[in-house]
Amino acid sequence: MIGTFVLIIYTARDTGAQASISGDLIIFLGVIACAIGYIAGAKTTPVIGTWATTFWGIALAAILLVPVAVALLERTDWASVDSVSWAAMLYLAFFGTIGGYVAWFWALDRGGVTRIASWQLAQPVITLSLAGFILGERITLPLILVAASIVAGTAWAQLPERGR
Repeated sequence: MIGTFVLIIYTARDTGAQASISGDLIIFLGVIACAIGYIAGAKTTPVIGTWATTFWGIALAAILLVPVAVALLERTDWASVDSVSWAAMLYLAFFGTIGGYVAWFWALDRGGVTRIASWQLAQPVITLSLAGFILGERITLPLILVAASIVAGTAWAQLPERGR
């Protein structure tokens, strides 16, 4: 949360823009939903298995997301959606969602929610590194400092209680 706060302040200061309260609220609600999903998945996987947990999670999310998608159908110019876009959507559905969540719940079942979930925080650091390496994005000192604080905080959280 500290890293997010630093990035919001840095962006607002750098661009003169103000942080979006509605955007921050959406992120906060997403974090809450994610935490609920992690805990429910960790408790459910040993009982019904990795695949069943994954598909139940997708089904429950669909109950919430399908009405939103239906409400937004009119906003999309379906004629301009090309085959590459459809292929990307299929890739994200099968590999990013199903494959990713099967691997995630498998890891939670084997390593426990406390140990595995905290390492999920390293994902933005990996994404930042790949953006710099593959896309040539400019990696600034504040981004490096935030990434280092994320990795350090995650590693610190993994220490036994005595080590902290």
